[in-house]
Amino acid sequence: MGEACNPLGPGGWELILGIETATPVSSVALGDAEGVVAESVIEGGAMHAEYLVPAIRSMCATAGFVLGDLRAVGVDIGPGLFTGLRVGVAAAKSLAMALGISAVGVVSIDALALPVLRDSPCRLVAAIDARRGEVFAASISPGIKADPRVMSPSQLAERVEWEIGASPGTGVGLVGDGFTRHFPAGMPGAVRLGEDFPTASSVVLLAAEALDRGAGKDPDCLVPLYLRAPDVRINWETRSRSSDPNAGSGR
Repeated sequence: MGEACNPLGPGGWELILGIETATPVSSVALGDAEGVVAESVIEGGAMHAEYLVPAIRSMCATAGFVLGDLRAVGVDIGPGLFTGLRVGVAAAKSLAMALGISAVGVVSIDALALPVLRDSPCRLVAAIDARRGEVFAASISPGIKADPRVMSPSQLAERVEWEIGASPGTGVGLVGDGFTRHFPAGMPGAVRLGEDFPTASSVVLLAAEALDRGAGKDPDCLVPLYLRAPDVRINWETRSRSSDPNAGSGR
């Protein structure tokens, strides 16, 4: 595995691997509390587990590290795409357990909002498209972690309107592909900021903050934040109800 590297920055945590597979644009990154030293977008996206570990190894090699240099793994635990969450969390758990290091779960909405809040602290509404006409969304302010919920587009619009009313004169920022998908023309009184998807670089930085607070977890305790049942279960239950003559009859 090679010798362990020195900490990447004065007073910072040693090398952290960040994994982002909860959204259609998957990525991996390396860094610590002082910053990110490498990031790679995974070809094929979150649906292809066979790309993830080779991408991690390739990125480490390009940056001059090996897996044995890692001191923690941070992973986007969701909410997000069901298969992508399973792939990312399973990989993070496997690597952390094999290497005997900590694993840190990062909420996708927090990772999405981080670059915006660092550049322009403001009130945000962040929304990730959840498919099936829904979004995973939350209001976020500097220093306050997200509490994501499943919402319809109309509920998301109501949330934005409420935030605008609660922030007279300060403005509200909108971030995430939930707005790109459902409100491509924008929303009155609010401004689009940031990117559509969270990145592994943000996962690294948030994981470093969590480790600094002593929040590193036993990898075996790491679980995805789904917020709703997987599509296959919902489709099966819908099909079952539609074929059941007693469904909805109260029998």
